[in-house]
Amino acid sequence: MQSIAEILSQELKQKQEYVENVIRLIDEGNTIPFIARYRKEMHGAMDDTTLRNLETRLTYLRNLEQRRDEVKKSIENQGKLTQELTDAIDAAQTMTEVEDLYRPYKQKRRTRATMAKEKGLEPLAQLLEGCGVDLRYLGRTETPQGHAIIQVQPDGQNCIFLYGGSNQAVTPEDIDAVLSHFAPGDYLLMQNELSNFTYLLRAAVGRGLRVVLNASPISGEVLAADLTGVDWLVVNEIECAAIAGCSTPEEGYAALRARYPGLGILLTLGSEGSVSWKDGVEIRQCAYPVQAVDTTGAGDTFMGYFVGCLAQGMERKDAMQYAAMAASIAVTRPGAAPSIPMMAEVRAAVEAL
Repeated sequence: MQSIAEILSQELKQKQEYVENVIRLIDEGNTIPFIARYRKEMHGAMDDTTLRNLETRLTYLRNLEQRRDEVKKSIENQGKLTQELTDAIDAAQTMTEVEDLYRPYKQKRRTRATMAKEKGLEPLAQLLEGCGVDLRYLGRTETPQGHAIIQVQPDGQNCIFLYGGSNQAVTPEDIDAVLSHFAPGDYLLMQNELSNFTYLLRAAVGRGLRVVLNASPISGEVLAADLTGVDWLVVNEIECAAIAGCSTPEEGYAALRARYPGLGILLTLGSEGSVSWKDGVEIRQCAYPVQAVDTTGAGDTFMGYFVGCLAQGMERKDAMQYAAMAASIAVTRPGAAPSIPMMAEVRAAVEAL
Protein backbone atom coordinates (compact mmCIF):
# COMPACT_ATOMS: atom_id res chain seq x y z
CA MET A 1 0.00 0.00 0.00
CA GLN A 2 1.32 3.45 -0.93
CA SER A 3 2.40 5.86 1.78
CA ILE A 4 0.58 9.17 2.19
CA ALA A 5 3.65 11.02 0.90
CA GLU A 6 3.68 8.86 -2.24
CA ILE A 7 -0.01 9.50 -2.87
CA LEU A 8 0.38 13.26 -2.43
CA SER A 9 3.45 13.29 -4.64
CA GLN A 10 1.49 11.68 -7.47
CA GLU A 11 -1.64 13.79 -6.99
CA LEU A 12 0.19 17.11 -6.81
CA LYS A 13 2.89 16.14 -9.34
CA GLN A 14 5.64 17.13 -6.88
CA LYS A 15 8.82 15.34 -5.86
CA GLN A 16 8.23 13.00 -2.95
CA GLU A 17 11.18 14.54 -1.12
CA TYR A 18 9.52 17.95 -1.23
CA VAL A 19 6.19 16.51 -0.09
CA GLU A 20 7.84 14.77 2.86
CA ASN A 21 9.57 18.03 3.80
CA VAL A 22 6.28 19.93 3.79
CA ILE A 23 4.56 17.25 5.86
CA ARG A 24 7.36 17.46 8.42
CA LEU A 25 7.13 21.27 8.52
CA ILE A 26 3.35 21.13 9.03
CA ASP A 27 3.74 18.56 11.80
CA GLU A 28 6.25 20.84 13.49
CA GLY A 29 3.57 23.52 13.67
CA ASN A 30 4.64 25.79 10.82
CA THR A 31 1.86 27.66 8.99
CA ILE A 32 1.34 27.49 5.24
CA PRO A 33 2.18 31.21 4.71
CA PHE A 34 5.45 30.71 6.64
CA ILE A 35 6.35 27.58 4.67
CA ALA A 36 5.52 29.26 1.35
CA ARG A 37 7.61 32.34 2.06
CA TYR A 38 10.55 31.14 4.15
CA ARG A 39 11.07 27.45 3.32
CA LYS A 40 11.13 27.50 -0.47
CA GLU A 41 14.35 25.51 -0.57
CA MET A 42 12.56 22.62 1.14
CA HIS A 43 9.54 22.38 -1.15
CA GLY A 44 10.80 23.38 -4.58
CA ALA A 45 8.97 26.72 -4.52
CA MET A 46 5.44 25.26 -4.40
CA ASP A 47 2.92 28.10 -4.53
CA ASP A 48 0.50 28.89 -1.72
CA THR A 49 -2.44 27.12 -3.39
CA THR A 50 -0.48 23.89 -3.87
CA LEU A 51 0.70 23.93 -0.27
CA ARG A 52 -2.84 24.44 1.03
CA ASN A 53 -4.13 21.65 -1.19
CA LEU A 54 -1.37 19.45 0.20
CA GLU A 55 -2.35 20.30 3.77
CA THR A 56 -6.04 19.65 3.10
CA ARG A 57 -5.39 16.30 1.42
CA LEU A 58 -2.90 15.34 4.13
CA THR A 59 -5.58 15.79 6.78
CA TYR A 60 -8.10 13.82 4.74
CA LEU A 61 -5.73 10.93 4.02
CA ARG A 62 -4.65 10.70 7.65
CA ASN A 63 -8.28 10.63 8.76
CA LEU A 64 -8.96 7.99 6.13
CA GLU A 65 -6.05 5.90 7.41
CA GLN A 66 -7.30 6.22 10.98
CA ARG A 67 -10.85 5.27 9.97
CA ARG A 68 -9.59 2.18 8.13
CA ASP A 69 -7.87 1.04 11.33
CA GLU A 70 -10.97 1.75 13.45
CA VAL A 71 -13.22 -0.23 11.10
CA LYS A 72 -10.84 -3.19 10.92
CA LYS A 73 -10.54 -3.26 14.71
CA SER A 74 -14.32 -3.15 15.15
CA ILE A 75 -14.89 -6.01 12.69
CA GLU A 76 -12.00 -7.99 14.20
CA ASN A 77 -13.58 -7.67 17.66
CA GLN A 78 -16.66 -9.33 16.19
CA GLY A 79 -14.51 -12.20 14.89
CA LYS A 80 -15.51 -11.46 11.29
CA LEU A 81 -12.40 -9.86 9.79
CA THR A 82 -11.08 -11.89 6.86
CA GLN A 83 -7.97 -11.25 4.78
CA GLU A 84 -10.15 -10.42 1.79
CA LEU A 85 -12.06 -7.82 3.79
CA THR A 86 -8.82 -6.40 5.22
CA ASP A 87 -7.42 -5.98 1.71
CA ALA A 88 -10.63 -4.28 0.54
CA ILE A 89 -10.61 -1.82 3.45
CA ASP A 90 -6.92 -1.04 2.92
CA ALA A 91 -7.60 -0.42 -0.78
CA ALA A 92 -10.52 1.98 -0.13
CA GLN A 93 -9.65 5.46 -1.39
CA THR A 94 -12.47 7.44 0.26
CA MET A 95 -14.36 7.56 3.55
CA THR A 96 -17.51 6.57 1.67
CA GLU A 97 -15.91 3.36 0.40
CA VAL A 98 -14.74 2.47 3.91
CA GLU A 99 -18.20 3.08 5.38
CA ASP A 100 -19.83 1.02 2.62
CA LEU A 101 -17.58 -1.92 3.51
CA TYR A 102 -18.28 -1.44 7.22
CA ARG A 103 -22.06 -1.09 6.94
CA PRO A 104 -22.90 -4.86 7.16
CA TYR A 105 -20.83 -5.12 10.35
CA LYS A 106 -22.03 -2.04 12.22
CA GLN A 107 -23.45 -2.84 15.61
CA LYS A 108 -27.15 -2.13 16.00
CA ARG A 109 -27.81 1.03 17.93
CA ARG A 110 -30.47 1.78 20.43
CA THR A 111 -33.38 3.73 19.00
CA ARG A 112 -33.00 7.48 18.69
CA ALA A 113 -35.88 8.06 21.07
CA THR A 114 -34.36 5.77 23.71
CA MET A 115 -31.02 7.54 23.56
CA ALA A 116 -32.68 10.92 23.85
CA LYS A 117 -34.77 9.82 26.84
CA GLU A 118 -31.63 8.58 28.60
CA LYS A 119 -30.18 12.07 28.20
CA GLY A 120 -33.28 13.77 29.58
CA LEU A 121 -34.09 15.27 26.19
CA GLU A 122 -37.43 13.61 25.45
CA PRO A 123 -39.41 16.79 24.63
CA LEU A 124 -36.64 18.08 22.36
CA ALA A 125 -36.17 14.62 20.83
CA GLN A 126 -39.86 14.37 20.02
CA LEU A 127 -39.79 17.78 18.35
CA LEU A 128 -36.69 16.94 16.31
CA GLU A 129 -37.85 13.46 15.36
CA GLY A 130 -41.15 14.89 14.25
CA CYS A 131 -39.21 17.05 11.81
CA GLY A 132 -37.17 14.09 10.51
CA VAL A 133 -33.91 14.95 12.30
CA ASP A 134 -31.47 12.03 12.66
CA LEU A 135 -30.45 11.74 16.32
CA ARG A 136 -28.01 8.84 15.97
CA TYR A 137 -24.97 10.96 16.75
CA LEU A 138 -26.08 12.32 20.10
CA GLY A 139 -23.31 11.88 22.64
CA ARG A 140 -23.37 11.53 26.42
CA THR A 141 -21.39 13.80 28.71
CA GLU A 142 -21.44 14.44 32.45
CA THR A 143 -21.26 18.19 31.81
CA PRO A 144 -24.58 20.01 32.31
CA GLN A 145 -26.26 20.97 29.05
CA GLY A 146 -26.00 24.50 27.72
CA HIS A 147 -28.56 27.13 28.62
CA ALA A 148 -29.70 30.40 27.11
CA ILE A 149 -31.45 33.20 28.97
CA ILE A 150 -33.40 35.24 26.42
CA GLN A 151 -34.83 38.69 27.08
CA VAL A 152 -37.34 39.97 24.53
CA GLN A 153 -38.17 43.66 24.15
CA PRO A 154 -41.64 44.98 23.20
CA ASP A 155 -40.46 45.53 19.60
CA GLY A 156 -39.43 41.86 19.29
CA GLN A 157 -35.66 42.42 19.55
CA ASN A 158 -33.77 40.24 22.02
CA CYS A 159 -30.72 39.96 24.23
CA ILE A 160 -29.33 36.47 24.86
CA PHE A 161 -27.04 35.27 27.66
CA LEU A 162 -25.38 31.92 26.97
CA TYR A 163 -23.94 29.22 29.20
CA GLY A 164 -22.01 26.84 26.93
CA GLY A 165 -22.24 23.76 29.15
CA SER A 166 -21.81 20.51 27.22
CA ASN A 167 -21.32 22.50 24.00
CA GLN A 168 -17.92 23.37 25.42
CA ALA A 169 -17.09 19.75 26.25
CA VAL A 170 -16.80 18.51 22.65
CA THR A 171 -13.41 16.81 22.15
CA PRO A 172 -11.39 16.15 18.98
CA GLU A 173 -12.28 12.48 19.43
CA ASP A 174 -16.00 13.36 19.46
CA ILE A 175 -15.53 15.37 16.29
CA ASP A 176 -13.64 12.61 14.47
CA ALA A 177 -16.22 10.00 15.49
CA VAL A 178 -19.11 12.01 14.05
CA LEU A 179 -17.35 13.24 10.91
CA SER A 180 -16.31 9.69 10.04
CA HIS A 181 -19.92 9.04 9.03
CA PHE A 182 -19.96 11.78 6.40
CA ALA A 183 -18.58 11.93 2.88
CA PRO A 184 -16.98 14.61 0.68
CA GLY A 185 -19.64 16.97 -0.63
CA ASP A 186 -21.87 16.71 2.46
CA TYR A 187 -22.76 20.02 4.11
CA LEU A 188 -21.61 21.02 7.59
CA LEU A 189 -23.19 24.11 9.15
CA MET A 190 -21.13 25.30 12.10
CA GLN A 191 -20.78 28.33 14.33
CA ASN A 192 -18.56 29.33 17.21
CA GLU A 193 -20.49 27.76 20.09
CA LEU A 194 -18.55 24.48 20.35
CA SER A 195 -15.18 23.78 21.91
CA ASN A 196 -12.31 22.86 19.55
CA PHE A 197 -13.71 25.18 16.89
CA THR A 198 -10.47 25.31 14.86
CA TYR A 199 -10.01 21.55 14.97
CA LEU A 200 -13.57 20.98 13.72
CA LEU A 201 -13.12 23.52 10.93
CA ARG A 202 -9.88 22.01 9.60
CA ALA A 203 -11.10 18.42 10.06
CA ALA A 204 -14.25 19.13 8.07
CA VAL A 205 -12.34 20.88 5.29
CA GLY A 206 -9.82 18.05 5.27
CA ARG A 207 -12.61 15.53 4.72
CA GLY A 208 -13.94 17.48 1.76
CA LEU A 209 -17.16 18.64 3.44
CA ARG A 210 -18.92 21.77 2.25
CA VAL A 211 -18.46 23.94 5.31
CA VAL A 212 -20.87 26.81 5.94
CA LEU A 213 -19.42 28.88 8.77
CA ASN A 214 -21.66 31.25 10.69
CA ALA A 215 -19.03 33.40 12.42
CA SER A 216 -21.04 33.97 15.58
CA PRO A 217 -20.34 34.69 18.33
CA ILE A 218 -17.19 36.48 17.17
CA SER A 219 -14.03 35.62 19.11
CA GLY A 220 -10.26 35.64 18.79
CA GLU A 221 -10.35 32.05 17.51
CA VAL A 222 -12.74 33.03 14.72
CA LEU A 223 -10.66 36.08 13.83
CA ALA A 224 -7.52 33.92 13.55
CA ALA A 225 -9.19 31.14 11.56
CA ASP A 226 -7.88 30.19 8.11
CA LEU A 227 -10.96 30.19 5.88
CA THR A 228 -9.26 28.39 2.99
CA GLY A 229 -11.52 25.54 1.88
CA VAL A 230 -14.64 26.96 3.54
CA ASP A 231 -17.57 27.00 1.13
CA TRP A 232 -19.60 29.82 2.71
CA LEU A 233 -18.89 32.43 5.38
CA VAL A 234 -22.02 33.97 6.89
CA VAL A 235 -21.51 37.23 8.80
CA ASN A 236 -23.36 40.32 9.94
CA GLU A 237 -21.91 43.77 9.35
CA ILE A 238 -19.91 43.89 12.60
CA GLU A 239 -18.49 40.39 12.14
CA CYS A 240 -17.58 41.11 8.52
CA ALA A 241 -15.50 44.16 9.40
CA ALA A 242 -13.85 42.41 12.37
CA ILE A 243 -12.78 39.28 10.45
CA ALA A 244 -11.38 41.33 7.58
CA GLY A 245 -9.66 43.75 9.97
CA CYS A 246 -11.43 46.74 8.44
CA SER A 247 -13.27 49.70 9.91
CA THR A 248 -16.49 49.33 7.89
CA PRO A 249 -18.59 46.41 6.62
CA GLU A 250 -18.19 47.64 3.04
CA GLU A 251 -14.40 47.52 3.30
CA GLY A 252 -14.56 44.15 5.05
CA TYR A 253 -16.82 42.68 2.37
CA ALA A 254 -14.41 43.76 -0.37
CA ALA A 255 -11.34 42.62 1.58
CA LEU A 256 -12.71 39.12 2.21
CA ARG A 257 -13.62 38.73 -1.46
CA ALA A 258 -10.04 39.61 -2.41
CA ARG A 259 -8.42 37.48 0.30
CA TYR A 260 -10.40 34.29 -0.37
CA PRO A 261 -11.43 34.23 -4.05
CA GLY A 262 -13.11 30.83 -3.75
CA LEU A 263 -15.08 31.72 -0.63
CA GLY A 264 -18.80 32.40 -0.77
CA ILE A 265 -19.77 35.33 1.46
CA LEU A 266 -23.28 35.89 2.77
CA LEU A 267 -23.62 39.25 4.52
CA THR A 268 -26.79 39.71 6.56
CA LEU A 269 -28.05 43.29 6.79
CA GLY A 270 -30.94 43.10 9.24
CA SER A 271 -34.00 44.96 7.98
CA GLU A 272 -32.20 45.63 4.68
CA GLY A 273 -32.03 41.93 3.84
CA SER A 274 -28.84 40.20 2.74
CA VAL A 275 -26.23 40.16 -0.02
CA SER A 276 -24.09 37.25 -1.18
CA TRP A 277 -20.99 36.90 -3.32
CA LYS A 278 -19.63 33.74 -4.92
CA ASP A 279 -17.85 32.91 -8.17
CA GLY A 280 -17.85 36.58 -9.18
CA VAL A 281 -21.64 36.95 -8.91
CA GLU A 282 -23.39 39.16 -6.35
CA ILE A 283 -27.03 38.53 -5.38
CA ARG A 284 -29.17 40.75 -3.15
CA GLN A 285 -32.24 39.67 -1.22
CA CYS A 286 -34.68 42.01 0.48
CA ALA A 287 -36.15 41.39 3.92
CA TYR A 288 -39.91 40.85 3.94
CA PRO A 289 -41.67 43.43 6.16
CA VAL A 290 -43.64 41.90 9.05
CA GLN A 291 -44.72 42.83 12.56
CA ALA A 292 -42.07 41.16 14.71
CA VAL A 293 -43.17 39.51 17.94
CA ASP A 294 -39.94 37.71 18.89
CA THR A 295 -36.72 37.68 16.83
CA THR A 296 -35.27 34.74 18.80
CA GLY A 297 -34.19 32.04 16.36
CA ALA A 298 -34.57 34.21 13.26
CA GLY A 299 -30.91 33.89 12.34
CA ASP A 300 -30.91 30.13 12.94
CA THR A 301 -34.03 29.80 10.79
CA PHE A 302 -32.40 31.81 8.00
CA MET A 303 -29.24 29.70 8.16
CA GLY A 304 -31.07 26.40 8.26
CA TYR A 305 -33.19 27.23 5.24
CA PHE A 306 -30.29 28.66 3.28
CA VAL A 307 -28.10 25.57 3.75
CA GLY A 308 -31.01 23.15 3.47
CA CYS A 309 -32.09 24.64 0.16
CA LEU A 310 -28.54 24.55 -1.22
CA ALA A 311 -28.22 20.91 -0.14
CA GLN A 312 -31.41 20.12 -2.05
CA GLY A 313 -29.91 21.60 -5.21
CA MET A 314 -31.64 24.98 -5.25
CA GLU A 315 -29.98 27.93 -6.93
CA ARG A 316 -28.39 30.42 -4.54
CA LYS A 317 -30.93 33.13 -5.42
CA ASP A 318 -33.84 30.84 -4.51
CA ALA A 319 -32.11 29.61 -1.35
CA MET A 320 -31.71 33.21 -0.17
CA GLN A 321 -35.35 33.97 -0.91
CA TYR A 322 -36.63 30.93 0.97
CA ALA A 323 -34.33 31.72 3.90
CA ALA A 324 -35.55 35.32 4.07
CA MET A 325 -39.19 34.24 3.91
CA ALA A 326 -38.72 31.56 6.59
CA ALA A 327 -37.04 34.06 8.94
CA SER A 328 -39.80 36.64 8.35
CA ILE A 329 -42.43 34.07 9.32
CA ALA A 330 -40.47 32.92 12.39
CA VAL A 331 -40.27 36.41 13.94
CA THR A 332 -44.07 36.74 13.93
CA ARG A 333 -44.28 33.96 16.53
CA PRO A 334 -42.97 33.66 20.09
CA GLY A 335 -40.24 31.19 21.01
CA ALA A 336 -37.25 29.67 19.26
CA ALA A 337 -37.71 26.16 17.81
CA PRO A 338 -41.55 26.27 17.85
CA SER A 339 -41.51 29.43 15.72
CA ILE A 340 -39.66 27.83 12.79
CA PRO A 341 -42.03 27.27 9.84
CA MET A 342 -42.19 24.04 7.85
CA MET A 343 -41.14 24.03 4.20
CA ALA A 344 -44.71 23.77 2.89
CA GLU A 345 -45.64 27.05 4.61
CA VAL A 346 -42.54 28.82 3.32
CA ARG A 347 -43.03 27.54 -0.22
CA ALA A 348 -46.65 28.71 -0.23
CA ALA A 349 -45.62 32.17 0.98
CA VAL A 350 -42.92 32.47 -1.71
CA GLU A 351 -45.28 31.32 -4.46
CA ALA A 352 -47.85 33.88 -3.29
CA LEU A 353 -45.48 36.80 -3.91
